[in-house]
Amino acid sequence: MLYRDIVKNNNVPFDEISIPSRGIFYKDKKETFLVKYVTAKEENLLTSPTLIDSGRALEMLMSSCLLDWDGDIDNLLIGDRDAFMVYLRSTSYGDKIPYDFKCVNCNIESQSSFNLSELEMKEVSDEDMPDENLEYTFTLPKMKISKENVVIKFKPKTLGDERRILKIIEQESKKIEGVKIDNRIEATYRNQITSVNGIANEDFIKKVIKNMSLGDSSYFRSYMDKVEPGVQNKIHTECESCGHITTSKIPLDGNFFGLNVEYRQHMMDEIFLITYYGKGGFSRDDVFNMPVYERRWVMQRIQEEVEKKNKADRQAASKARSDAKSKAPSR
Repeated sequence: MLYRDIVKNNNVPFDEISIPSRGIFYKDKKETFLVKYVTAKEENLLTSPTLIDSGRALEMLMSSCLLDWDGDIDNLLIGDRDAFMVYLRSTSYGDKIPYDFKCVNCNIESQSSFNLSELEMKEVSDEDMPDENLEYTFTLPKMKISKENVVIKFKPKTLGDERRILKIIEQESKKIEGVKIDNRIEATYRNQITSVNGIANEDFIKKVIKNMSLGDSSYFRSYMDKVEPGVQNKIHTECESCGHITTSKIPLDGNFFGLNVEYRQHMMDEIFLITYYGKGGFSRDDVFNMPVYERRWVMQRIQEEVEKKNKADRQAASKARSDAKSKAPSR
């Protein structure tokens, strides 16, 4: 779709943002995308427990907000999706995110916060470019097959990969002495590894994964984390009590936006109040399709005007009582 058609056919404001993958892994090689701001339509997705649990909420969010995405949304890289999520979260609900913090050193609980704008994008580097097939290569440091080094080819994780990984975890996770043990790492490898020593057979790849040592797996995961584009989602919190610094990883999942089922009622209240106090200036559809940041601004202005009117009414009533008292005949 041409930019002029997008501008013409969209009533909701949007912006253009860069992506960590630099477009290298997509057919059109675009380094930027047009992103629509979050509205009540997307908030309905993000407050659905069923969609959140299934992982479909974020896929549907991306399908709704990426205006010039061409192709199957399953092919969107997780790293690019995370960058879009940070942008949408910041522009909709503010840059600052508060959170509860418990120091691992002294166990003191406190409140802390971080700014989304401080999270760095991890772009594809010129030193770690994929090959002509858009795959990365890693040689396991220890494992050998028939005395040959094990050379792995893998691709960056996509939304489609993530859904398949969740399905494998659901189907194949086990309980050992009442504790659920999932196979997330193995499921991830099975979806991202495309070949081992040039062999693309799935059964062969699964066998290699099963026999991979913990050391080799650790080195492999570190390399994957190094080269795959995305968001540096680690934050460092200093305990105010003992000064210990704790490093935490922010989960960029369906709960990242901080919404829940109760929020949906809050959203509907805002839509009603803006429509009611707008006195015909806003229809329900107008407010439903407002960017969240605009809806919140309008709601704040309404509250300010209502408070101003209430204050004026109280002052007028007080003055009327005072005037009436002063005019009352003395006994």
